[in-house]
Amino acid sequence: MTKNIHSFVKDNFGRECLQDVRSYEKTARKIANYRNHLRFNLRCLHEHITPRSIKLKSNVSGHKADTILENAERKLLNERVRQVNFTIDVLNRKKDQLSEKLSGSLSSDAYNRVAEFTTHAQLSQHEQVSSIGSVTYNLAKHAAKILGPLVGRSPHHIKNTQDFVNQIKDLKLSESEIITSYDVTALFTCIPPDFALKVVKECLESDNTLSERTNLKVEQIVELVEICLNTTYFSYKGKYFKQQHGCAMGSPVSPIVVNLCMESFEQQALKSYPGTKPRVWLRFVDDTFVILNRSELDGFFEHINSVDDNIKFTQELCKDNTLAFLDCLISVQSDGTLTSKVYRKPTHTDHYLQFGSHHPLVHKLGVIRTLQYRADTIISDSEQVPEEKDHIKTALNNCGYPDWAFLKATKSKEPKTGGASGQTNRARVTIPYISGISERVKNHFKSFGISTSFKPVNTLRGKLVNVKDKQPKDKRSNLVYGVVCGDTDCSAAYVGETKQALKPALVNIGDQVPTKRKTLLFTSI
Repeated sequence: MTKNIHSFVKDNFGRECLQDVRSYEKTARKIANYRNHLRFNLRCLHEHITPRSIKLKSNVSGHKADTILENAERKLLNERVRQVNFTIDVLNRKKDQLSEKLSGSLSSDAYNRVAEFTTHAQLSQHEQVSSIGSVTYNLAKHAAKILGPLVGRSPHHIKNTQDFVNQIKDLKLSESEIITSYDVTALFTCIPPDFALKVVKECLESDNTLSERTNLKVEQIVELVEICLNTTYFSYKGKYFKQQHGCAMGSPVSPIVVNLCMESFEQQALKSYPGTKPRVWLRFVDDTFVILNRSELDGFFEHINSVDDNIKFTQELCKDNTLAFLDCLISVQSDGTLTSKVYRKPTHTDHYLQFGSHHPLVHKLGVIRTLQYRADTIISDSEQVPEEKDHIKTALNNCGYPDWAFLKATKSKEPKTGGASGQTNRARVTIPYISGISERVKNHFKSFGISTSFKPVNTLRGKLVNVKDKQPKDKRSNLVYGVVCGDTDCSAAYVGETKQALKPALVNIGDQVPTKRKTLLFTSI
C-alpha cells in the first residue's frame, strides 16, 4: 500500500470515510497542541510567572493593589489550566469515537495504516533541540561549511521572501491557471538518512568547485555527514534516547541536507508527472508556491504525494483570489497580475520585544528596522507602504517604544572604521548582557579593535523551557574557574582556564592550592 493514504481511502472507501480520516488526524494534532499549551501553563504556575496574555493592569497603585492583581492573575492561570484539561478530555473522547467509527468502516490493514499515519502527525508537534555542545556539533558545522554552496543551484530555489516577491512581480496568470501552495509534513524527521547520504554523494560528485573548499574526498565527506546524521543521541530526565528516523532538527548540517533532498525530490516529481506540468514551482525549504492549470490541481497533488513514501505534502488553496505564502499575502488581480503585501495570521497579536525588557538597545532598534524593511521589500504597491509603517509604529508604541527610538532606528549610519585608532576589528566576541556593564565592556573592547555582540541570558524561554538536561558542573568543559582553600586562615587561591572537563582539571592543579578547596565560579569562555 504505497499510495498516498488519503487517496487510498477516497478511492476504496469513499469521500465520507475520507472526511472521517481527516477529522481524526486533525483531532490528534489538536490534542498534541493543547498538551504543549498545558505544559507551558503548568510551568508558569510552578515558576510563579504570569503569561502576558493574562497580565492585568490597574490605575490603582500600591502594595495592596499589586497583591490583589497577583492573586487574580494566579486564579486566571489556574482557570486556564482547568479549561485546557477539559478541552483535552473532550478531544480525547472525540478521537475515541472517530477511531471506533473508522475501525468499522475501514479494513484492518487500512485502519492500522491510518492509525500509524495519525500517530506520526501527532508526534510531529515537536520541540527543536539544539545540538550545541554535542559530540558532533563541530563536525556538523564543518560539514555544513562544505555542503552550503551546493544549496540554491536549482532554478526553483528561493532565498527569502524578498527574492520570492521579486520573482513573481512580473508574472501574469491566464484564465485557466490558479495559484496554490504545498507544505511538507515534518520535513526534517521524514528524510531517511540513507536517502540523504545518497543525495549528498550525487551532489558532491557533480560539484566542480569542491577542491576549492576542502581537501577531503567525496567518500570522506559522505562518511562525515553519516556520522552527524546517525549520532542523534540526547538525554531527557536522566534517560538517553536516540532519534530513529529522519534528520535531527538542531544540527547545523540538517537544513542543508534536507534542502538538497528537496531539490532532488522536486526534480524527480516534476519530470515524472504525465500531465501538464506547473508553469511556476518556487520552493523555500518545505514551502512551495505553484502556478498550474486548474484542471491539474487534484491530479498533481496526488502525484507529488505518491513519488516518495516518506515525503508527504499538505495543500493550501487560493481563497478569494488571495494566498498566504511565507510572510506575504499574494493577491490575483482582475488582469491576472500578482500583488503582494505583509501577511499576519488571524492569531497575530502585534506583541513584540517590550522596550522596557532587559535587552540591549540595539536589539530593540533592530525590531523597528526589521519590520520597516519588511514593509519596504514585500509590499508591491508603494502607496500601501505608509499605511503598513503606521501600523508598525502603533503596535510598537503599545509595546513601550518611544518616538525617539524610531528616529534613531531610521537614522542612516556612517561606515564603520574600526576602533578608536581606526584599525579594523580583529575579532568578535559574544558576552552576556547586563545593563550598564556590558556597554562599558564593549567600549573597552572597541579600543582594541574587538567587535562585541550581546546575548540576553535572563529570558522567558530559559525560565520555562528545559528541553535538555543540565550538565553537571564537574563535567562541563571550556571554562574559566576559580578555587580557594577551604581553611579560613588560608588565603591561597587559583584561577585557571581549561578546555577539558572541570573535574580532571581540578585534580591536575596539584599543590598550587591546598587539599581543602572549593569551586568559586563557572563561566563559559
